[in-house]
Amino acid sequence: MKLKLLTVLLLLVMIFSMAAGCGKEKNNTIPDRTYDEGEILAAATDLIPKTAVFNFIFWGEGIPAAEEPFTFGKYAEADGTWLEEHGFVSVSDVREKAGEVFSASMMRWIENTVLTGVQAENGYVSIARYLDYETEGSSYFMVNPDAKVYVTDSTEYDLDSLQVLGSKGETVKVRLDCTVTDKESGEKKTVSLTVNLFEEEAGWRIDSTTYQSY
Repeated sequence: MKLKLLTVLLLLVMIFSMAAGCGKEKNNTIPDRTYDEGEILAAATDLIPKTAVFNFIFWGEGIPAAEEPFTFGKYAEADGTWLEEHGFVSVSDVREKAGEVFSASMMRWIENTVLTGVQAENGYVSIARYLDYETEGSSYFMVNPDAKVYVTDSTEYDLDSLQVLGSKGETVKVRLDCTVTDKESGEKKTVSLTVNLFEEEAGWRIDSTTYQSY
């Protein structure tokens, strides 16, 4: 009797051990990717400075309105001189060029919060900050002058301080120093910034925000 009981207990232990092992196998995380450090540093050096104008457009003071703009609802025509100086002709153009810098995941977030807008389940509505508007054969780059500004301080990147921290899953992390200037006082401070990079079919892309506040 004792032998049978011991046998049953051993079988139960084996069954639970196998089940636990299967569960662990199913929950395995994506292994950390390998990478070439020189390639990562080159990609970060190229991409991070390109995010500055998009930080301004998406989360900063934004593209200014023209002095005497064409208007449509709460939207006003964008300042054509600013657009020309920065090489943008339409909202679609901004979207396309941002997609050459940011990952698809980041672009989905930018799309929903800035470029298109979205209504959440709780009823909160995010209004598009920019839109392309056509009327009577004319096309207009429209801006919302009342859009919320999240970032007012400027950030300068010290690319010489770039270092690769390592990978986590499919993401590679780099760190660099940057100088943040307070808009109100003009005071500066140096902070450390960690940036994620993600490799897509078209190449490396920034997979995090790159702005800082004083």
